[in-house]
Amino acid sequence: MKRIKLDEIKHNAPFKAPDGYFEGLAHKIQGKAINQEKRWGFDFIPLSVRVAVPAFVIVLFAVVLWPTTSPSVSAEEILSEVSTEAIIDYLYTSDITSDELMENYDFEEATENEQDLLLNDDNIDSAELERLLQDYEITGEYL
Repeated sequence: MKRIKLDEIKHNAPFKAPDGYFEGLAHKIQGKAINQEKRWGFDFIPLSVRVAVPAFVIVLFAVVLWPTTSPSVSAEEILSEVSTEAIIDYLYTSDITSDELMENYDFEEATENEQDLLLNDDNIDSAELERLLQDYEITGEYL
């Protein structure tokens, strides 16, 4: 293999700098470096992004941390706003049986009179039935 000596290689520069280019180059670079403002903080990020990101974070926290639960309302309070006639209409048109109603009824909260009526429904006389129909404003269309 033949050895190549670097001294024997022709030095042809493919590019040529204009005359006098390097004479003032150092002063031009220093002048630009001094005149250029130093950028601090997040100045390199566009203004729209600097505003949008914090706004998005605030909205995200508001959605996540905002109280989503409504104040607890008991079933009695909800039912107190519904008329007796509407409840009777619902029970009359639904497929709920009296056995299903009895399974979900809380006997401990019922008055003695209500317990007697519910447990001894065979012993209700017609006068008591008429009084109940009038108390609960039940008309003949439901019978």
